[in-house]
Amino acid sequence: MAGEDQKRNGSLTPTLSTNPPLAERLPPLEVAKSNWINWLSAAISVTLLVIMLSQLRKFGFARAWEALPTSPWFWIAFAGYYVTLPVIEWVIYRRLWQIPVDGLAALFRKLVSNEI
Repeated sequence: MAGEDQKRNGSLTPTLSTNPPLAERLPPLEVAKSNWINWLSAAISVTLLVIMLSQLRKFGFARAWEALPTSPWFWIAFAGYYVTLPVIEWVIYRRLWQIPVDGLAALFRKLVSNEI
């Protein structure tokens, strides 16, 4: 379309649209009046926890404990690896939207729920 405008006008300068940006044209989000989504989220989390504990019980707690690595270097590397993604996401979101440090908690919850 911009190419057609240029041909008609005989100029190589693109014409600017007078439409406002998309963010200004979108209606605001409505806040849900009920808490059923919060209850559903909690129910899903509890269900996942019960299923995981059930599977762990079948496998054996002692057997699972013995399978854990004992080297402190493993746990240092694991903690560094696990923390890296939420921290980098927080840095990005902080620059984009100025989210506070409290936003890290939400990013860690997202990481844990994505892992499950």
